[in-house]
Formats: sequence, C-alpha cells, structure tokens
Amino acid sequence: MVIAKCIDEHEEILPSKGRSTATLVSLVTTRTPEPNDETHETWLIVGDGDLSYSAHRAPHLAARNVRLIATVLEDQATHLRTYRNSQTAIDAISKYSNHTVTFEVDATRLEERFSTRSLDRIIFNFPHWPGKANNRYNRALLNEFLKSASAVLRANGEIHVPLCVGQGGQEATSVRQWRQSWMASLYAAEHGLILRNVEPFRVEYSLSSYRGVDRPFAVGTDPLNYVFTLPNSIPVAEHLQVSCRHELRIPLEPESLQSCRYSLQELTETKVITKLAADLAPQGVRVSVPLWDVFTLDHSPVPLLVFLLVYSGETMPLTRLVADEIRAKLETATFERLGLPVAKRNRMVSKPFPYPLLDVLIAEYVDAQEMNHSIHKS
Repeated sequence: MVIAKCIDEHEEILPSKGRSTATLVSLVTTRTPEPNDETHETWLIVGDGDLSYSAHRAPHLAARNVRLIATVLEDQATHLRTYRNSQTAIDAISKYSNHTVTFEVDATRLEERFSTRSLDRIIFNFPHWPGKANNRYNRALLNEFLKSASAVLRANGEIHVPLCVGQGGQEATSVRQWRQSWMASLYAAEHGLILRNVEPFRVEYSLSSYRGVDRPFAVGTDPLNYVFTLPNSIPVAEHLQVSCRHELRIPLEPESLQSCRYSLQELTETKVITKLAADLAPQGVRVSVPLWDVFTLDHSPVPLLVFLLVYSGETMPLTRLVADEIRAKLETATFERLGLPVAKRNRMVSKPFPYPLLDVLIAEYVDAQEMNHSIHKS
C-alpha cells in the first residue's frame, strides 16, 4: 500500500543552448545606468516585443517618479527594422528623463548588467521560447529567468510574470495538468522565491511579437499574473504554497509499543507525529498529517501504522531537498525519541506540487485501494 502516490518526474531543465533571451543595451550608453537617490523605485521590463507595454506604462510610472528600464531582445537596428511602431514606442518612453530603452540584455543573465538587489520590480510578460516550443523549453526559459531575476531583486521587490491560463500550473486541478504546466512555483522556490500572488492580468497594450516578428499573438481570455517575492515574515496563502509529501511507516511491534511513552491511541491522534515533525522543520515550513492508517501486509503479521505527512512552504521557499531533510530527521527522531522503528526508511519525498492538489491526490489514493481497511483523515 502506498498512501502518497508520487507525481511523475518533471523533465530536466535544459542547458542554456538555444536560449530564448531578452537582452538589452542602453540607447545612449553601453552600460545600464544604476538607480539614483532621486527616484523612488526602479522597474525593469524584459522581452517587451515592440516596446508597446513599456510605452503604455511610461506616463503612469513617470508620474509616480518610478524609473523605468524598458528592454528587448534585439539590437536597435534589428528592432527598428522588425517592428513598424518601434521608433514611436522608443520616443514615447525616452521622452521621460528617468526612463531609458535598452537593447541586447539577456533576461537570463541580468546579474551581468545590474547590481545585486538593485531592482524593485522585474516584469517579463508572456515569456516564450522562439518558434514552435514545447513545455520543456519554456520551463527552461522561465527557470533561467527566475534564477537571474532573483539575484538582482531588492529585498522587498516583486517579479511579475503574466502567463496564459494553464501555463503557470497553480490553477491545475489534476496531476496531469500540473505535469503539463511550466510549474512556475516549483522553479521559483529553487531560486529562493515565493509565489506571493496569482491575479488576473488585463491586456491593455498591443501584443505584437509572435515568434520574433511583428505579428499579434493570443493569450486567451483570462491570463494570470504570477507575482514572486523573496521570503519574509508574512505567510503565503495556503492555496499558493508549494508542498511535498511522504509516508512514515511504523511497525507496531509489541516490544516497541511497550517501551514507547505514548499509547497507540495517542499516536493515531496524529498530534505526536505532527509536533515532532514541526519541531524538526525549519521555521517557515508548515507541517500537516492529513491521513493515517493501520493495516497488515500479507507477508508480515506485524501491523503497520502509516502517516501521510505534508510539508508546505508558508514563509520560506520549499524545495524537494528541504522537505527531504525534514523526512530524514523525522525518521531518525521517531526511533531515537519515541523508541519506535521505521520501515522503508530513506525513501525520498514526493516531487513538489501546489498545495490545492493535495485533496485530489488523496482522493486518487483512496479510490485506488482494494484492501479491506479504513482510511482515517485527520
């Protein structure tokens, strides 16, 4: 019996070969200028196609004294040749003294052009690998961008990534939908970022950069803006948390139960195991035990007490490695502190998944069981 059915392996991140990048170079200088004390915030927009989004935001940001650095992939000559509204957009942006347009800056290598922790907001609208691309390439692009952006984001800054419905994965209602998405929150956590919000994104500008040419592209009726931040003391909403799960299997040997200071009834109330795991988890990781079960295997007369433990990133990014370190400590502590043996130790935790998928995963497990024993929800 396996309580925690693991999500299949997600595809490996590709190396940077063939990378779809958004590179930027200053319109006036060859070095991107640093923020100055007179501006309140500095915003960076990468991969802006024909620059229409930056041109749309420019007057509003200038009124708020926000410094804007608008950027695109192409060099200036190519951009002017490719997009019929290129010069119009450039003029609309650069007419403000604290706004600049830059070309040839790699959105996956921002740390090469900007100082560490120098940007208040970084925006990458609808990132997409050029040409016909599959999820593997788009995940690689998103992953490399988030890695780079996290290095230049200020402590209280935000990274905004509008995506089409289904791409980000947070709204997935099945394991299949999650596996087919770009798994945005998973890759963000790998680079020390937390998914802080998912909100509707209103398209109020010209979408004109289809596979690198001056053609409009569709983003569906309800695109979503994914907002990432560096961790802080404010808890992330449950439905935005990244989680991992695993089973803790305890053979109910009479000798072990006699030496344990807790009764079987106390153990099955799950408070003991939940508190033990929570004490071992880093601050910012939430621990829950949504399922437990007692059953006997055909090949052994000793009953097994099985707990399903779930670790979720509440105020810190949760990665599979972090979750697995908790699992290893819990298995050791179960034996050393409770005096109870642990069966099937050292089995790695599941792949990360959005916390809202937990109910689906539990339902799939319960439906799949053919054994004549009860499943207990905590």
